[in-house]
Amino acid sequence: PPVQVGDNVRVPVPKVDRGRTDPGNLLGIVTSINEHGKFTVGTKEGTLRGSYSRSQVKKCKQNVFVSQEQVPDITLSVRSAGRRGFIFCNCSKGGCSNG
Repeated sequence: PPVQVGDNVRVPVPKVDRGRTDPGNLLGIVTSINEHGKFTVGTKEGTLRGSYSRSQVKKCKQNVFVSQEQVPDITLSVRSAGRRGFIFCNCSKGGCSNG
């Protein structure tokens, strides 16, 4: 099915860009389509860097992402968006200073 601005899509996260507990897909919304038919995708964490072809995204059957206004005005990589707030540290066991 064709994808239009405002449609919800899933963007696969490559295995090299995610940890074992990170999700395999990011849920986002198409925020724009350029003259070459490539999509800009926004997530709740921000707009994903780069643009995506139709073969790189999967259209969701239902729109669960409410609106484009929920996309923060920052640009980030798929790797950063896929972390979804996980904190990674090298602190010694029981002595974490990050949390």
